[in-house]
Amino acid sequence: MEVGSEIRATRILTGSETDIVGEVIQDIPVEFKKEIEDDPEGATRDILGRSTLALTPFVTDRQSIRDAIDPDREHPMSDTETTLRDGVHFLWERMCERVKDEKGEVVWRPRWHPTRIRYVHIDLGLTNDRAGIAVGCCRNTMQMQRRVASDDVTKLEYTTETVPELWYDFLLSVKARPFEQIQFADIRAVIYELVKHGFRIGKISFDSFGSISEIQTLIEKGFDVEKLSVDTDMDPYLFYRSALHERRCKYYAHPVLLRETVQLEYRKVKNKVDHPPGLNGSKDLADAAAGVAYWVHVLGIEAPPIVMKGLTSFAPRESSTDVGDDCAQDGCPEKAVVRGYCREHWEVLEAKKKARLAADPTEQIWSLPEEEGPYGY
Repeated sequence: MEVGSEIRATRILTGSETDIVGEVIQDIPVEFKKEIEDDPEGATRDILGRSTLALTPFVTDRQSIRDAIDPDREHPMSDTETTLRDGVHFLWERMCERVKDEKGEVVWRPRWHPTRIRYVHIDLGLTNDRAGIAVGCCRNTMQMQRRVASDDVTKLEYTTETVPELWYDFLLSVKARPFEQIQFADIRAVIYELVKHGFRIGKISFDSFGSISEIQTLIEKGFDVEKLSVDTDMDPYLFYRSALHERRCKYYAHPVLLRETVQLEYRKVKNKVDHPPGLNGSKDLADAAAGVAYWVHVLGIEAPPIVMKGLTSFAPRESSTDVGDDCAQDGCPEKAVVRGYCREHWEVLEAKKKARLAADPTEQIWSLPEEEGPYGY
């Protein structure tokens, strides 16, 4: 048997393999064959005493994790992990470029896919001692064939589905200074800097923990903010994995993300994705990446809305163009330009949403689980 590695799962060898790269264990008692066939990673760890990356790997095609690396890009900060108060700084030229706007002024804009709407997910640890920040977009769409259920089991029926190509601009692992917590204002500052350098933010989401007052600050600044837990909903990680397996995901070589993604395991009893027990690590950045994958799949493949919130005078704007359908508001003859509505009615809906959130604190984006712990334990 070959013990699994970062790019290959544990497997029983037949003797004909010519691509063996991991440790090989020989003369395994045949009594353990069924356990190894049913759960190769778990049996390797529990029965044979060999350390593996995950009991039940969530990303089974580990080569896809490496195939997603874009060799032409580098991490746009001076370090991949930071306290945000340790002197680590942006290297903007790695992901932005200077161009002239319509007025002839020199401004920053994203080097790749500058007009695309960006989605941000921030995962804060329970004790606010670690955080993961991911920023990404839908760079394009592609057609994938999916098999559909059929009453006739002898027939194979397929449907065509439009899926996004997932693009990550920015990945950052944040850790608190010794005996301190991460200051949320520092994370807000990162978002503001991205906006000033031309990133058009369409959605910001957080996991279940944080300061309501700090989140309200972002809402007051005009950002679209809400809660998204990747621990209680499998969809974000399923979107992330499918993008990897189907080779429609691109990020740069970030060591923390690569390590966390390789180590992800699926816990069937709790129906959740987690990191292996006993490892001195986390999955904060992988959680952030999964959150971005969710928004790109849910919102990113639609025609990009005309985003006016969360922008500064430095950010590029697209001209308003009709999408060709009538406004979804009954009786309104205007053309839809923002997610199915004319601009006037879209702004009315946004104003009502903000007023409702301000009037009813129970609808705020943060809520703690009532019975279970923060990660379902």
